[in-house]
Order: sequence, then C-alpha cells, then structure tokens
Amino acid sequence: MNRKILAIPILILAASMAIILVAQATPPTYVSGGWGGYNQQGSLANVAGGNVFLTVENDGTYTAGGPITGTFHQVFTQIYHFGSPKVVSTLTPSTPQLNPPCDFNWVDMDRVFESATVLGHTGGLTMRLQAKGYGNPFAGTAAWELHGTWVIIDGTGDLEGVHGQGTWWHSRTVAGLRYEGQIHFDP
Repeated sequence: MNRKILAIPILILAASMAIILVAQATPPTYVSGGWGGYNQQGSLANVAGGNVFLTVENDGTYTAGGPITGTFHQVFTQIYHFGSPKVVSTLTPSTPQLNPPCDFNWVDMDRVFESATVLGHTGGLTMRLQAKGYGNPFAGTAAWELHGTWVIIDGTGDLEGVHGQGTWWHSRTVAGLRYEGQIHFDP
C-alpha cells in the first residue's frame, strides 16, 4: 500500500518535468532561401551496367541575407541511371550536351559548415541532403531538374540544439538551388 502511495507523487513529478521540457523548445520557424557559388570536382567511382556512379566534392555558399548563411563543404555520390551499358559506353565528356538525359540520384550528401548563421545564431552546422532528378547531368544546371529533402543532423556553438528539415530543388526555369522548411531550437 505504501509503495502505491509513494508512486503517485513520483509520477506527478515526472509528468510535470516532461511538460516543462516540451514547453521550453521554440516553435518552428518557416525558412526559405537559396545557395550557389559551387566549386565542384567530380571523379568516376564506378560503372555498373547502365549506371554511372560519381564521387563529387564541392564547396558552396548559402545566400547572404537569408535565414541560413555560410559556406559549406560536402562530398557525396551521384548515381546516373542511363539504363543501358551501351549508352554508358558512348558517353562523351568532351561534348556533354550530346549525352542523353536520364534519371539520377544524389545520396550520402552531408553538408558541413565550419561556421553558419541560422536565424541569428552562429556555430558549426551539418545537414544531410538527398535528391532525385532528371535531365542531362553533364551539360550544366540548365539541362536538369531535381528535388530532394534536407535535415539538420548536428549543430555546435550557438547552433547546439538546432533542429530543422525541409525540401530543396533546382528547376531549369529558376536560377540557383532553392530550399524551404522549418527550423526550431531546443533549450
């Protein structure tokens, strides 16, 4: 009987603490902006059937004045699904505009900022991005479209406890890469 009586105040205390912790997180803030300024290097990683795998390393900048600013570095894999080994064997790096369009994926894309500013808070930031697209990936950004998702996976400094997720895309008709989503801070 005494154990039951003791358990009731403990449960009330635990529930109160959980409510306090939840109440301290900031509400999500809608964000949107863009990035560009790529310095991209790609290297052929593998060919398998009608697929080409590239390892890509690049740097870029989130646009000044947006809710997320800073310069990032990333290494990721691009997978191009040409569907035919014959097509893959005839790809022409010297005249990329002659290569056929195809479906493609960008995977394992961790975007690392040594210093970023998110809604006025500054620190280190790591985001993970994935994307799918279609077009001629070797003929420049005017020849393809893509859409994907992003999520913040880590923050340091004033960005410790930041959380966020959303979508990103590139369209042949809009210059640059764009993003939107929601960000909030834990206490």
